Amino acid sequence: MKKRFHKLNENEINCSTSKINLFHNRHSLRVKLSFTLTALIMVTILLLWILNRTFLGDYYLHSKMETLDKTFTDINNIYNQKAEGETLTSDELLEIERLSKNENVSVYIITEDIMWEYPLSIKDE
Repeated sequence: MKKRFHKLNENEINCSTSKINLFHNRHSLRVKLSFTLTALIMVTILLLWILNRTFLGDYYLHSKMETLDKTFTDINNIYNQKAEGETLTSDELLEIERLSKNENVSVYIITEDIMWEYPLSIKDE
């Protein structure tokens, strides 16, 4: 069985060459769009990275300091409302626990006599 080879005419050669050139031509619209979108995405990622490195740390510290200050003031108000020598009521303990959980801070209250006031035991943490 002999294999027959088909001789390509000039039209078929030009057609197949133009398809190859479409994918490999540096000046084609597809290549220009791909390059432009890739460059735009890379510049955007670089800009966001620079902004995060520059400002995110300062913002986080400022935000955390405000949260700690607000939580301290709220717990201090709760603690100062009780009479001298009294222990915290269950409602006050629940309010302190709610503040601790909502603001994502750990709360430890130690009296002037170096007595552990809150949390009631280390196991509660």
